[in-house]
Amino acid sequence: MTTAGKPTIDALLERHADLGKDPFPEKLPVLDHLLLGIVQEGIAPSRGLEAYKSLVNAFCNFNEMRVSHSREIVDLLEGVPDVETKARRILGVLQFVFETTYSFDLESMRKKPLKQAQKQLSKISGATQFAVAAAVGRALGGPLVPIDAPVHSLLVDLRLCEPGDKADAICAALAAETSEETLQALGVILGELAPDSKRKNAVAAALAATKTESVNGKAKPAPKPADKPAEKSKKAVLKPKK
Repeated sequence: MTTAGKPTIDALLERHADLGKDPFPEKLPVLDHLLLGIVQEGIAPSRGLEAYKSLVNAFCNFNEMRVSHSREIVDLLEGVPDVETKARRILGVLQFVFETTYSFDLESMRKKPLKQAQKQLSKISGATQFAVAAAVGRALGGPLVPIDAPVHSLLVDLRLCEPGDKADAICAALAAETSEETLQALGVILGELAPDSKRKNAVAAALAATKTESVNGKAKPAPKPADKPAEKSKKAVLKPKK
């Protein structure tokens, strides 16, 4: 990460604080976070959450979802990118967890050291690096943020990483520049901004202008771009799954 990393991160946190508010239900189980991570990859966290709500609320419990056909999941996740692969991954995770725990409960991960929990989650069939980072960061409080292709592209545009940098190295660099609390807010902000190419370019230009003004000795920041308020969900909250 460049020496300008910290000012850029601080600018993101300040200019887009409204986007950084945690959109995820309080006390969402670890398994839900893992499955939500699979759904969210490639789209904004808020959109991923809405798609996941639609999915889980269509089934009585995880076992009913586990024995469903992947086509049902594809239909329920209509509009989500790479949906067929994601449907197979979701079923793979549920089958693996059921066969290894005889339940759909991964809450024991909260009692394990973070590295051990991350390693065990990574071994679950169907779990991606992005989904594991989402679960470890959001459910277990680990110093990880989920980094998919759109977020990686945004970080490159903001000169916070190089095109060839790996997700684990990027996470470590971001964690070194922020507190545990702000790291998760940063992850949500990046996730919300990244899929919108017009907004991504506007943010990159605005932050570049801010840095230029700073070099010239001017304290006045660039104008804050308007953020669209998140639409209130009309869907029911997540139903508990057993």
